[in-house]
Parts: sequence; C-alpha cells; structure tokens
Amino acid sequence: MRDNKERLLEAIKDDAVDKIEALINSGADIETRYRDGSTPLIAAIICKHIRSVRRLLDLGANIEVKRDDGATPLIAAVYLGYIEIVALLLQEGADALMSDKRGHNALFYATSRGESEIEKLLGSKGEFYIQKPNDNIAGLDTMLSEKALSKFDNIIGLESVKKNIQNIVNNIKIEYLRNPDKKVQAGHYIFQGNPGTGKTTIANIMDDVFKEMGILEKSHLIEVTREDLVAEYVGGTAVKTKKVLQEALGGILFIDEAYSLARGEDDSFGQEAIDTIVPFMEKHRGDFVLIVAGYTEDMQLFLDANTGFKSRFTHTIDFEDYTKEEMLEIFNLFVDKAGLRLDEGVAHALKQLFDGLKDESEHFGNGRDARKVFNAVLTRLNSRLVPFINEFKHKKDERLYTITLDDIPANYAHFLSEHKSEEALQKAFSKLDEIVGLEAVKENIRDIIAQIKLAQRRKKEDAITAGHYIFQGNPGTGKTTIANLMDDIFKAMGILKKGHLVEVTREDLVASYVGQTATKTKEVLQSALGGILFIDEAYALSRGGQNDFGQEAIDTIVPFMEKHRDEFVLIVAGYTDEMKGFLDANTGLKSRFTHTINFPDYSSEEMLKIFKIFVKSEGYTLDQKADKALVTLFSDIKKRDEHFANAREVRKVFEISCKNMDKRLSLDESIVGEALNHILVEDIQE
Repeated sequence: MRDNKERLLEAIKDDAVDKIEALINSGADIETRYRDGSTPLIAAIICKHIRSVRRLLDLGANIEVKRDDGATPLIAAVYLGYIEIVALLLQEGADALMSDKRGHNALFYATSRGESEIEKLLGSKGEFYIQKPNDNIAGLDTMLSEKALSKFDNIIGLESVKKNIQNIVNNIKIEYLRNPDKKVQAGHYIFQGNPGTGKTTIANIMDDVFKEMGILEKSHLIEVTREDLVAEYVGGTAVKTKKVLQEALGGILFIDEAYSLARGEDDSFGQEAIDTIVPFMEKHRGDFVLIVAGYTEDMQLFLDANTGFKSRFTHTIDFEDYTKEEMLEIFNLFVDKAGLRLDEGVAHALKQLFDGLKDESEHFGNGRDARKVFNAVLTRLNSRLVPFINEFKHKKDERLYTITLDDIPANYAHFLSEHKSEEALQKAFSKLDEIVGLEAVKENIRDIIAQIKLAQRRKKEDAITAGHYIFQGNPGTGKTTIANLMDDIFKAMGILKKGHLVEVTREDLVASYVGQTATKTKEVLQSALGGILFIDEAYALSRGGQNDFGQEAIDTIVPFMEKHRDEFVLIVAGYTDEMKGFLDANTGLKSRFTHTINFPDYSSEEMLKIFKIFVKSEGYTLDQKADKALVTLFSDIKKRDEHFANAREVRKVFEISCKNMDKRLSLDESIVGEALNHILVEDIQE
C-alpha cells in the first residue's frame, strides 16, 4: 500500500488541492523529501500547478527549503519561467538573493534564460550576479526544461491534446523525481482523429520536447506510410520495415494512415509489417517513440491485427475536429501570409462555410480544408480582378488585397445561409399565418423569434440558444405542426445545424428492464442533436412514480438538456394538468424550460375552417348549407368532452362524412359529374 508521501506526490501531480490538504492534515509531512531532495512545494512548481503551490504555502510549506542541488522554490520557478508562481513566491517573502550550490541566484537564472519579465519582477541590481553563465545545466534542469513545450502556445485549438501532452510530460517529471538514476521512457502513442488536425505538427513538437528533456538522443522524426514499409514480394516487407525502424532509433517513427497496414485477411504484406513492428517495440523500449495515426474507427481494426499490439501503446490521444472559429483562425493565417485582408461580412460567411463542410463530410479535412478553401478563394479573387488590371495604377490599390463575399466560389455558396435564410424564414412565417386559429400561439412564437434576432444582433454571432419548450393543451391543437415550423425557423436562423424533428413518446424512451432506459433515452437524445426532440404525451414518463422506468428517462434527459442546451431544442407536450406532474418529477426539470406555450381549443368556427381545408385537399366541394350543421355539430362535441381532440375530431367527422357521401352516391347511379364530389348536409354526421 502506498504511504502518504507517495499519495501526496500523486495529489500534487493531479493538482487535487483538497486532497493535498486532507493528506497533510492527516499526517503527511509537508516538508518530506523525494529522491532529488525536492519538497512537495518544489514538486508542485515543477508541475506548474499554482493552485497546489498556493495551498501548500497556506498550509505552512517552507519557502526557503532547498533541494539537494541547493535550488530554492523561487529558483525552480524562475528557471522554469513560471512568472505567476514567481510573483506568488515573492509576495510570500521569498528571498531572491539566496543561491544554489553553484552560486547562482534567481536573478541569474532569469537573465541567463532570457526571462525579461521575471527579471523585472526580481529587480535588476548588478550585485545580484554571482558569475556569468559559463557551464551547461544538466540533470534535472534538462528534464524540466519547457522551451520546446512552449511551441504549443502557437498552435490553434487542440486544447485537449495540449493538456494531454502536458500531463504526460508532468508524469515523466514525477517519475524522474522518484527515480533520477533510472532511464525515463516516453512510451508509444496512438493519434486518432480526422485528417488535418495537426497530428504531424504535434509529433514534431513532441520530438523536440523529448530531445530537450534528454529522453530521445537524436531528435529526428521519420514520417512514413504503408508504401514505405511494405514490399512487393514475399519476405521483403520485414526487411524494409526493419530498416525504417532502425533509422528511427533515438527519435520518433510516425506512421500515418497506419490502419492501411491492416486491410484484412488477404493482406499478408501489411500483416508482415505489423508483426515486425511489435517485437521491435518491446526490444527497443525507451530507444525510440512510435506514433501511429489515422481515423478513429479504422485505428481499432489496426490495433486488433496483432494480439500484442494494443498493449504496447501507452497513450491514446484523440484529435478533435477544429471548430468554425478555429478554422477561421487557420484561414486567416493563410490570408496574413499572402498579405491580404477580409472585407466586412466575409469572416461570418466563412464560419458558415466551415460549419457546412463539417456537417457534410464524415471525415472533415480540418486544416487541409481551410487551405483548400483559401486556395479556391484566392483563385476566384484573382479571376475577379483580371478585368480591372488597367485600373490599378499602383500596388496600394486596396482592391488588390481585399477578399470580398464575391470571392467565395459558387460550389461553396450552398453553405451560406445569409442570402437564403430570410427567404426560408418568410416561408416558415407564411405557413404559420396559414394555420387556422392559434393566434396567441403565433404571437408567442413571433415574440420568441424577435428576442432571438435581437440577441443575434447584440452578440454578432450565429450561435444563440433557442431554449426548451413546454407545449400544453388538448390533443389536435397543432402542437406537432408548430414544432415542425419552429424547426424550419431555427434552421433558417442558423440556430439549429441540421433542422430535423425527432418525434417520440414514452415507448421510444423507456426499456423493459433495469438499466436500459438510460441507454435508450441517450440514443434518442443524441439523434436529436442539431434539431428538435418532440416528446408527445411527456407526462406518461412520470405516471409510474419514483420506481418507474419513466423516471430513469427523465433523470437522463435533465443533465443532457443542460450540457447540450445550445445544440438542440426539447419540446415536451401534453395535457395542461398532466404536465404539472411531469415537471415535478425531477427538481431540475422545470427550470430547464425557457418557454411555456398554451394551446387553446379550437372554436366551432375554426373547426369549420379546418373541415373545409380537408374538403379542398381531397378535391371535394361542400354544400353551402352545411356550415351551420357543422358548427352545431362541433359545438355539441366540445360540450360533451373536456379533452376533445380538436382537429383530430374534425378529421374524424370529415372521414365519416366522406363515407356517407360514397354510400349515398352508390345508391343513385343518376348522379354524375361534379355532383360525385359534392358533400351534402345529409352526409354530415358524427
């Protein structure tokens, strides 16, 4: 069992400040020493965890205690360039004049390493200098250097990748602290994700980092594909692969599209390469780093090609697709390099374009797509300017350097919703106006849209949260119809990416046995991302009480609503009274809904209008005398049933009337022409 000393080091590595405090309060020594003489405070500084540093200082860590080489916590922070921690230590009274065993103090290291900001923080008095730098700093100092790691600061996006690698580097540092005499190994890596996400760039930086830390000898990256490993004749692949592996010793071997080595049972040459790589990885552990890269789903097949293959890899790093904002940043790098600039509105249009590319392709090209789009835009810009060559008297004409909306190629135009969104919006509003009745509902929808439009103008962004909705009222009042129109509207406004409506009931969410409802519900929720999830008769989920599977569905829905609140819209529908019980089924459910829309019953006159719509849609005509009979009939139905089905009742009456008409016509063969499609008063019955 690990003692408190080891637990404290693990807590520092994880930046778990509460755990650090708990361990010290339970007896862990705050001044304990590790193999190189580092204290917990210095270990926290090495890991760049300012929260842990602050907590250790609050708990009484000695700010002047030295490591075996005489380095103080302040010297360690200065050497590593952690200005925030340097500032904190100085505030706590750290002595900038204290020297290590070489006679160097904090200011010396700040100056010798070019840390000008830290130098200003410490002061610039000449007497602080003990001697000029004239020796190489090795050992732990080399292991802790982060100059190469700072190259990640210039990489766009990939925050989770950067964090992952920082954690790997921190783990290596901690292992060195435990065993400074033991050879440190960097491991082998799986890079998985779509193309153009910077996998090769990250591999090159890792090569620099591991060389700088003293883990790799040569600092060279050999990038290969299947063609560089596989021969065209039996037995040649092993020889070819071994040669590449030997060349990679002391550095990194990067196999791009590694999954192409595992094409199936008939691919003996690819399998031969894999079977050559596996024992080499084991035999030369610590002598080189292997990185295999490819699409996420395809990499699994590759790793299954040899029983011992997967276990040889120590880390899997997922490279997520770039966001549209990050894609725009990458695009702007090309723009700046070419000495161009974007006209007003182009940046917004490009974000729409990149969003569209991402949705359209299963294997989004990321940075490669950004370059491809830029090249296409540049070609279009140059072509557009050709007719005006004679007008450009001098190079400073802004038109030569300005990318406009006209320069976005026609094959990308369908991604730009700006010119067609208003048309789609007006079309949806026209459909809304055509709906019979529901005037209060329509007004409510218009108000919501107006609020969203205003929010878009204020934020100048196209990603605005649409909210979640409660539709309550009797059946047949147009709730599904309104939901479909809202889907069209939100799609046109750029709020919903896909613009699709997923309509479900309890049966689509609840399973028949314990534990499966959550899975079933999550699948439905995932399918609704980018659109609207419409749960009809939602109250049915709460009718069984706390032990019902429906409760499990509700408890799955609530956190998903919060986590993905700007990625989909949830509409729950049902009877007004029943919906109250549903909303009380989870303490956080009601607060997640931003709007409640009440759907009133149709009046008898509105039901008549709906009846006439059915008549017209089927190519029939209606006796003028039938209006009064229908209004009377609908009034009687409403009085008899508190929860009558509104438009559904109208359809039912229409279908019965059509049957009665057909029966009447079948008994009188003298009726011909338009009269065959004419509904009479006598045909109308409930």
